[in-house]
Amino acid sequence: MVIQSCLTIVFDGAFYQAIFEQQTVKTYSVARISLGPTAPTMPEIWQLVNQSWRRLAFQTVVNVPTTKSRHLNPKRRQRQVQKELRYPRSSTRAQVVLQ
Repeated sequence: MVIQSCLTIVFDGAFYQAIFEQQTVKTYSVARISLGPTAPTMPEIWQLVNQSWRRLAFQTVVNVPTTKSRHLNPKRRQRQVQKELRYPRSSTRAQVVLQ
């Protein structure tokens, strides 16, 4: 079984929010944590991922459209990651599930 996970840190105007997304073959789950008014540092993020993962309360959606993952060239994947880092996206699917 393949589990895909994503962590997005968003500043909503007052506080930084950490949005965890987790997708398996049949389910899509989302959890959100408020990080406070100051920007989180890398050690804080590592601690959050490594130590607090088990305590997250994920909200689950069962009906997930399936997508086939195909093998991508490592250089192409690296270019896609760099492009995503330049243009941050809002995780609207996660925000819909959390509301």
